Amino acid sequence: MRAAVVLDGEGRPLAGEAAIAAPAVRLAELMPAGATELVVRVGAGGEARGTALAARVPAPADAPAASPNALVLAVGPLALLDLLRLDVDAALGALAGAPAERPAPPPLPPGAVVAHDPSSGVQALEPPGFAVQTAISAGMGLFDAVAAATPGAGE
Repeated sequence: MRAAVVLDGEGRPLAGEAAIAAPAVRLAELMPAGATELVVRVGAGGEARGTALAARVPAPADAPAASPNALVLAVGPLALLDLLRLDVDAALGALAGAPAERPAPPPLPPGAVVAHDPSSGVQALEPPGFAVQTAISAGMGLFDAVAAATPGAGE
């Protein structure tokens, strides 16, 4: 993992690296209503830079707005995404006070990549009616912020 930010129910950063908070919030805000995660694969110059992952748990109706609700990560190109998603789901469940015994998130389908920008090597999963270019831009922004905050980490 290169960087992470925990967000509350209103999208405010609660923990993590301050330098990447703004792009992390932008990526989390792009998750469609009802979605629990958004995955954006990021590359540059034909090389994979990594994956930006935003995940959230629905907050209970009685939860204060300041309770943890979302986690945004920037991970390297060799990250095991399905395993990472299990860990993210467990962490979010623990932060939200959800039961420990929750079903695992379904594996990312290999054919689910529906947008590819050959000039930058960026791929994004596209929920119906979703703005792919906006997600790609947000994923690139997250990795650019990681690179600026921690030289060598976003490369």
